[in-house]
Amino acid sequence: EEEEDSDGLVNDPLDAPRHRRGRPAQEHTRDRIDTGARSRQAEGGGGGAAAAGLVFDSLESIDDETWMELQDIFGDGEEYAFAMEASQARPEAYERTLADVFEPAELEAKMMTQQDDDIRTTDIPERIQMRAAGQAESLRALSDDDINEEATWIIGKLHRWQTRMRELGVEAGGLFAQAEFFSERFLAGVLEVLKHMSHDFYEVPYIHRHCRELFVTGDGEEDDNVREWLSLDDLWSLYDHEQQYRGFLASRRHARNVIRRLSGDDSAGGISHADSVFASDFIASANCVEDIGDVVEWLQARYAREMRAWGLAAAANKRAVAAQADEGALGVAARMGISARQVGENIATPGRHLVEDDAELPLDVARAASAS
Repeated sequence: EEEEDSDGLVNDPLDAPRHRRGRPAQEHTRDRIDTGARSRQAEGGGGGAAAAGLVFDSLESIDDETWMELQDIFGDGEEYAFAMEASQARPEAYERTLADVFEPAELEAKMMTQQDDDIRTTDIPERIQMRAAGQAESLRALSDDDINEEATWIIGKLHRWQTRMRELGVEAGGLFAQAEFFSERFLAGVLEVLKHMSHDFYEVPYIHRHCRELFVTGDGEEDDNVREWLSLDDLWSLYDHEQQYRGFLASRRHARNVIRRLSGDDSAGGISHADSVFASDFIASANCVEDIGDVVEWLQARYAREMRAWGLAAAANKRAVAAQADEGALGVAARMGISARQVGENIATPGRHLVEDDAELPLDVARAASAS
């Protein structure tokens, strides 16, 4: 059993921290209850005064031994002081989000994800944002120079397509039935429509219903001179071609960055001036993404060792080409034939480059290359 000294303090050192300033535990608990009763009395008014009086009377009738028994059973409340101190020392309360409460599938079904919030706050139609699929290039407003180039690129592509369909005797399915590729009014209509799509991010239904003055000529529906240069299907086709042109811009920018980075790479001499001029001219004259992809692959095969150092030749087929180059296979091919660039020039101008016969047999050249 615990012993008390002449002041009524508990001598057990384990219970000593529970008391403050050397006061008895029962007095400390009684004071705390008295304080709570007084606060409730102040808040409750007259009714609280009567209840507080009963509490004071009941507290006065409890002796010290009874208080100690109560504390042994229920404690004096100091066991949870650390929690109160931690809550007071905690900074601002953590702001919970919907992701902390609901499952991702539920948020996606209710369109409450972060992506949905970004779509709502971005001043671009949702259809266009979903078409972008995370590509920043698709959400960039094009400049006037880019739009002029875009119009030339799309009109040239449509003209080649329509000419090909006519040569094959295939119906174009009603697309661009009123198109006159040498008409100033038709070209102006296409350019204005592309400005609304590429710079203002207007959707096709809105352009077709509210911007008809861009592609319809005449004073009214009863005028015999009224002509609709672009139909609704034509506008949707321009919408698709506009997205293709943005992909073409991104590919061309990537290819030029590769050339620029190779030109500044002095670790192994970098790209030669002739190859840089050839690749740059080819990119400038390219009309599709596939042509630019061919240039990038040619650069990866020719400068695999340099590009591998900064991570652009990490694909398996590019590593195989680099391994063959290290073993001298490309040197054998150079002695036995012509380069890929010369093959392309021969296609444009037949007979421009001829294969010279080597004095040694191909097998002897290969053996010498493998031995070295």
